[in-house]
Amino acid sequence: MKSVLLLGFLLLTSLSLLAGGGGGGSGGSTPGPSGPPPPCAGNAPAGNTCAQAVPICDLNGYCGSTASSYGANYWSQLNSEFCGSIENNSFISFTASATSISFNVWVTSSQYGDGIQIMVFSAAGNCSGAVTSYLCWNPGNVPSGSTTLTANGLTPGNQYYIMIDGQAGDVANYVIGANSGISLPLDVTPQTSTICAGETVALTASGANGSYSWNASPDLNTTSGATVIASPPGPGTYTYTVNSTSGNVNCPSSATQTATITVNPCGCSVTAANSGPICAGGTINLTASNYPGGTYAWTGPNGFTSNIQNPTGISPPTAPGTYVYEVTLSGPSIQPCTSTTTVTVNALPPVSAGPDLVICNGGNATLSGSGATSYVWTNGVQNGIAFTPAANGTYTVTGTDANGCIATDDVLITLATTVNVEAGLPQTICTGQSIILTGTNANTYVWDNGVSNGVAFVPAATTTYTVTGTDATGCITTDQVLVTVNPLPVIDAGLDQTVCSSTPVTLSGSGGVSYTWNNGVVNGTPFTPLATTTYTVTGTDANGCQNTDNVLVTVNPVPGIFAGYDVTVCEGTPVTLTASGGTTYNWDNGVIQGNPFIQPVGTVVYTATNVDPNGCNTIDQVSVTVNPNPIVNAGADFTVCQNTAITLSATGANTYVWSTGASNGIPFPIQTTTNFTVTGTTAFGCVGTDDILVTVTPTPIPSLVPSQTSGCIPAEITFVNSSADLGNTFSWNFGTGTTVTGAGPITHTFFNSGCYDVTLVSTTPNGCVGTVTYPSLICVFANPVASFTPIPSTVNIIDPVSMMDNNSTGATNYIWSFGDSTGNSTEFQPTHVFPGETAGNYQIMLIAISSEGCRDTAYSVVTVQDELIFYVPNSFTPDGDQFNQEFTPVFTSGFDPYDYNMKIFNRWGEIVFESNDALFGWPGTFGVDGKLVPDGTYVWKIEFKTNYSDARKMFTGHITLIR
Repeated sequence: MKSVLLLGFLLLTSLSLLAGGGGGGSGGSTPGPSGPPPPCAGNAPAGNTCAQAVPICDLNGYCGSTASSYGANYWSQLNSEFCGSIENNSFISFTASATSISFNVWVTSSQYGDGIQIMVFSAAGNCSGAVTSYLCWNPGNVPSGSTTLTANGLTPGNQYYIMIDGQAGDVANYVIGANSGISLPLDVTPQTSTICAGETVALTASGANGSYSWNASPDLNTTSGATVIASPPGPGTYTYTVNSTSGNVNCPSSATQTATITVNPCGCSVTAANSGPICAGGTINLTASNYPGGTYAWTGPNGFTSNIQNPTGISPPTAPGTYVYEVTLSGPSIQPCTSTTTVTVNALPPVSAGPDLVICNGGNATLSGSGATSYVWTNGVQNGIAFTPAANGTYTVTGTDANGCIATDDVLITLATTVNVEAGLPQTICTGQSIILTGTNANTYVWDNGVSNGVAFVPAATTTYTVTGTDATGCITTDQVLVTVNPLPVIDAGLDQTVCSSTPVTLSGSGGVSYTWNNGVVNGTPFTPLATTTYTVTGTDANGCQNTDNVLVTVNPVPGIFAGYDVTVCEGTPVTLTASGGTTYNWDNGVIQGNPFIQPVGTVVYTATNVDPNGCNTIDQVSVTVNPNPIVNAGADFTVCQNTAITLSATGANTYVWSTGASNGIPFPIQTTTNFTVTGTTAFGCVGTDDILVTVTPTPIPSLVPSQTSGCIPAEITFVNSSADLGNTFSWNFGTGTTVTGAGPITHTFFNSGCYDVTLVSTTPNGCVGTVTYPSLICVFANPVASFTPIPSTVNIIDPVSMMDNNSTGATNYIWSFGDSTGNSTEFQPTHVFPGETAGNYQIMLIAISSEGCRDTAYSVVTVQDELIFYVPNSFTPDGDQFNQEFTPVFTSGFDPYDYNMKIFNRWGEIVFESNDALFGWPGTFGVDGKLVPDGTYVWKIEFKTNYSDARKMFTGHITLIR
């Protein structure tokens, strides 16, 4: 606010100071000479403008030693001084070379009683920039000595202005001294230029109001003066420096400025060269002679281009031949010119290492390169010199031709692995057998003793055979195999035999270690020949050699006998055995032909013997099996619930038949106590029986009675168990996911709306279960949601009316209570008038009731506040006539008198009055001594806290003082 007031003040043509105290800015007073000096030369014209401001360096007067008679000690403190007679509203300009500059100001006018002001501000916006510092003295308070005025926040290089103004158009004389920070600008023209070699440039210095000194150089025609002639010696960049020391003692300067001249050749001569010749696939470097400021453009084969003066790593075509590269030089003031260079590409030699080699392990190899003039092999091999390779490997030869071009080639040497020929495993044969000998691991085979590889022959005796094998590489190895020839064994089949028909015979060979008979006979194993037969045995000895022999077996016929068919009966059944086909029968085990007998459980084989007259006896057998009768088990007696499906499962037999038509293992319901009999039959038809008693318990019938069948959330309902037998165990399900056990009574709370099924389950001590379900027995109703908003929620005592905005849901009836001792309301959305006598808070209660009678309650608060009422006048007249003597705001209500503050500001933003009491107003004075302030407009700011909250209020405005 202060800056705005000062800015507006500066734009006035004629300025008047507001009443205030002391002085603005920084610094204090320093005693000056005993009397004022005479008038100064170089005065700033009276009433000039910002655009007409006089440079501070053009002011001169009582400076340095000329002021010694007026206080040398004072003036010696200044680096430079400027003085002049400055009339009302005059401007002085200066250029800052520092961010902070201090001025010593000494009023030399004899009119010390007049009021004056001195201000420093920026040039932005046509002299409307922000004020950086100022001094202000009221009439009668102008110091007779010097005062320091400090301008801060300056930007070096920017221009600023000092305005000096005397009150009421008074003419005032001043001496102003700048301690430091003022400099004079130095310029040189032109600062940059470009010429051709041999041309000259005129360089001109200006500014600083002093002499000029140029850097000593043979390129300049002189080293002093405002204008010099530069003659650069040739292409390149040249810098010239000028210094200036001001001739004005008020503004010393040691500024420096430079000028840069670029000299181009402005003619063209370029030479291209290359680093070749090269071999195919190599790279070259291109070079061009150097000209300062020139640009280069290269072209060449394969679309090559470059803007680099000396390109490197260029890859010419790989085909042997010559290739031309051209460079063009151009630039400012340069006539383009070109040059070419030829690159020779030599072919690579056709180096050959020779064909790949395969040699036997341990053999020698000789490698010889071709296609070049000299050769170097890897692995220490010398060209054309035999060596013995230690392993498989690739050998590389590098060949160099007469041009120095190099090429390589490889040869693979493979060591043929010497694979030992195999004659095969030793063999053993019997006399007269043939064999085949076959060699392996080679390509060709030669056997001794006239044997041909892979061809069968019959050895005459045990012999060792040798094979010689040659592989694909020509490597030769040998191996041997032993063939053993064993003699045949002498086999004996035994003596010839005579037997009765059906009599077992045992044939056993000898003379070997194993025997094989024809006709299915097993050596040493009895068999029954069917007729007279000659049997042949083949015997094998320990060497696997075989021989044969024969034996005759004569078979005499015998009469047949039949003991009967096998018999199977159940336990206790008589059996009779009768043989046939013979004449006389003898039974074992005490059996008498045709007589019945009882056999114990089990199987017995009975033999009947018939004696032949020729001595060839015959026998036959019959098997008698007695199966046991089953021990049937119907299971243990048990007890079940009525209507329960039971399963009867007997054991001990294969099939079962139950009395009452029950099926074994098939469930069926049972109603009354019953004794069941089961008959079991085994797979052999043998039978057994057993009994089981099943006792039936009746099913319980539960029942219940609720204390009520409906209610609002939460509905608490008690259920009474009205079942006949309360000694059973009970389980309750209320349809809410909750299960409770116990005979009851049971109390359950329903927290959600809806109708619920209730189920009671009764279980007897032996597990019989009875269930009853009452569909939708209990119905629970949702509560309404009470909700409302007072509009407004804050009223004042002048208009304490609020409307209740009812937002309830699910309700049909409403009861309102307003917390102010008035009656209740049943309206849907009532409007209520609260007591207006005093401020306070009132709690409103709403009870919302649904159609089922369910309720919900909501609360809110309405605040009745005091009304904030106050009045601030816009002018007052403190002229001593007892009317309107103070500026005081008038408060009626609504503010806290103990939290109050009022401030009065003048046009510069200074506080001229402050009060913390609303009853203590401003009488139009300033300071403790009560000095009157001048007429005019002042700014007021009032802050206070309301008496009904902690909120703070702030108001601002203007008051006009008129006397």
